[in-house]
Amino acid sequence: MPTSPTSRAARLAAPVGDALDELLDVIRIELAHRDVVEEEQRLGALHDEVVDDHREIRESLAQFLRKNGRRATAVDSAETARRAIKENRIDAVVLDIMMPGIDGYGVLEHLKATRETSHIPLIFLSAKGSDREIWEGWQSGADYYLTKPFDSQVLLAQLRAALRACQRLRERYAQRTPVLDADTSSEATKSAFVQRLEAVFEARAHEPEFDIAALCAALHTSESALRRQCREECQASPGELL
Repeated sequence: MPTSPTSRAARLAAPVGDALDELLDVIRIELAHRDVVEEEQRLGALHDEVVDDHREIRESLAQFLRKNGRRATAVDSAETARRAIKENRIDAVVLDIMMPGIDGYGVLEHLKATRETSHIPLIFLSAKGSDREIWEGWQSGADYYLTKPFDSQVLLAQLRAALRACQRLRERYAQRTPVLDADTSSEATKSAFVQRLEAVFEARAHEPEFDIAALCAALHTSESALRRQCREECQASPGELL
C-alpha cells in the first residue's frame, strides 16, 4: 500500500523534533551555566576548602578549582580544617571521609552543629561506594557524595549547584514571612512541632551554649529528624533558625 503524504511528513518531522528538543536542552544548560558564572562573578571568587589526607589529591583538586575561578584552601586533617573554616569565610567544603584522627563525619557534625557554619555546603569524597555507605553519607547531612575516582567537572557542577541552592534559599527568606513569628502565625495554624520549637527557643535561646545538640535534646529527637522537620515546616535549617 502506498505511503500517504501525511505519514511521510510525520516520519520526516520526528527526527527534526528530536533534534529541536536536544537543541533546546543544550540552550537551557548553557543559560543555567551562564547564570551561575555571572553569579560567581558578582559575588567574587568563591572560597572552597579541600580536606584530604592524600597530598596529591587535595593539591590537584585545589589547583583545578583555582583554574576555574575559585579560591581554594587545601588542608590535610580535620583539626586544620576546623581552624581554617573559623579563620576564613568558606563558601563550600570538599571533604574526604576516611582520615586519621577525626574523620569526615566528625567535621560535618561540627560544622552543622555550629551556628556560624551550619549553612556551608559540604561534599563528601570517599572510596566507600556501596549503596549503604552512600546512603549513610546523605543521611549524615552532606549535600553531595562523590566516590573516588571522580570527575572533577562533576564536582565543579555540584559546587555550582550548591551555590544556586543557597541563592534560592536567600531569595526565599527575603520574600517569606518567618514561620517562627508570633505576630503573623496564629497558634491555630501552627503545627505541634513548630509550637514545641518556639517554646524551646523562648526558654533557651538566650543561653550562650544553646546549639543544635541542645535543641535536639530539648525536643527529644535526632539531628537528622530535626533537620528534616525544620526544612519541611520552617523552610530553614536548625542552624539558620538559631
